[in-house]
Amino acid sequence: MSTAGLLRIDDAQGGCFIRPLVPDDVMALFDAVSASLPELSCWQDWANADYSIDSARAFIDDSCAQWAVSLANREFGIFDTQREQLVGCIGINQINPCKRFANLGYWVSSLHTGQGVATRAAQLAVRFGFEHLVLNRLEIVVLPDNLRSRRVAEKLGARCEGLLANRLMFRQQAHDALMFCLIPGA
Repeated sequence: MSTAGLLRIDDAQGGCFIRPLVPDDVMALFDAVSASLPELSCWQDWANADYSIDSARAFIDDSCAQWAVSLANREFGIFDTQREQLVGCIGINQINPCKRFANLGYWVSSLHTGQGVATRAAQLAVRFGFEHLVLNRLEIVVLPDNLRSRRVAEKLGARCEGLLANRLMFRQQAHDALMFCLIPGA
């Protein structure tokens, strides 16, 4: 499947849509991340003072390359429908093709948090994962203090399976993390 903008998944409520990132999104991605660095850096190693236009370009280049590979990472931009503005990213990654499960990760720019955008975008990505990638399970793994990400998982109806010891690496240290799970039809 090509990332040439052919795939666009719209929210039925009309608030947002997701689509694969394309090279023309570099500045929009850089701007969204830059405006949100103080909040994102609390949860994401890649969101740091060294984040640059080259960082955004490399992420998009890698994302485009992944779309050319069967059952590889599927990264999407989250866009506001009215302005068609990039407001975050959501991805299905760390896909295990044998066991048919993957990780679901997301972030929304600071200007757009608390508006339900992450939840609506996650619903679209979950549907894509179960219908198009034919996954049996999606996992959302979050640091316990990341209340916004936890809330998105809960709004999706994901089941919290517990606190897993040393499950996430963050700032070069192992941290306990909460594991949420989504399965088709649940």
